[in-house]
Amino acid sequence: EGTINIKDIYSPRWDVDKTLSPTTLREIYNRDTIKKVNKPITGKRGTQVIMDAQYKTKVWEFDDYNFIISSNLHPSVEGKFNVGDNVDVFGLALSAEVFSKDQIHSINGGLVKVNERKGAGKTIYMNVFIDGHKKDDTSKYKITFEKSPVTFQEVDVRLRKSFMLNDEIKLYQYDSKVLSGNWEFHGSGEKEEGADLFKYPDYRYNNLIDIDKKSHIDVYLFTNKEN
Repeated sequence: EGTINIKDIYSPRWDVDKTLSPTTLREIYNRDTIKKVNKPITGKRGTQVIMDAQYKTKVWEFDDYNFIISSNLHPSVEGKFNVGDNVDVFGLALSAEVFSKDQIHSINGGLVKVNERKGAGKTIYMNVFIDGHKKDDTSKYKITFEKSPVTFQEVDVRLRKSFMLNDEIKLYQYDSKVLSGNWEFHGSGEKEEGADLFKYPDYRYNNLIDIDKKSHIDVYLFTNKEN
């Protein structure tokens, strides 16, 4: 599972759905992701849903701390999750703190009930357009999802991270030419999900996407801010 050392950090209050600088976006999406499968909800505190990752983690020189995940949900969806439910987790790691023998990792949203998983998942390919010109090597732009549905957050975070690591696009990096952009998910009769790549979505809504009903993602990148 890996070792995560405690840091005295707290989640920054980023402006949701407002255009952010590449520096701020790089800080957000350079963060680690917390990915866990079939973990029980052990408690609730207001809009916080608490999960036990069921393994020990290291804090400083001690390796007997409980790895706990706390997901902050929007009040409109918090009631869908109850103590005793088992969930799959995928979320950006926002902060970590120690309380007693627990190391608590905070995320926003990122939950799918295990009993709501109904598909095997699949590989989704992406059409990439830079200043309106489609790149020819579409086959190398893809994301493989192991199950369906997944959260909007998983799609959005994995897509952004893949383009941050791409040697040509270098999304949010100092030497990137990309100044604006967005992505759109397309499928058979389903509504089209998507996001502005230069804004931070509110993941607390925990929106789900049925991957089995989706065909491809279109990604539009621009080197001119006016687009």
